[in-house]
Amino acid sequence: MIQTITQTDLLRQLYKETSIDESYELENCIRQDENLKKEYLQLNEVKTALDSLILSPNDSTIENILNYSRQTKL
Repeated sequence: MIQTITQTDLLRQLYKETSIDESYELENCIRQDENLKKEYLQLNEVKTALDSLILSPNDSTIENILNYSRQTKL
């Protein structure tokens, strides 16, 4: 049984890294505690925003790497 629920516990729940029993217990706690539910929903919003980011290197960074690779070629 979970004594104190931490942000780490909530993040593990969001990323589905909890056991079935732990997940069930966390879901019950989230339903019963408004503050915990609010924190869980905020973390979920952040996760959704981070998941939607498209990350790619700057063109100059790619060019620098290619130039370095050409210079160090054996």
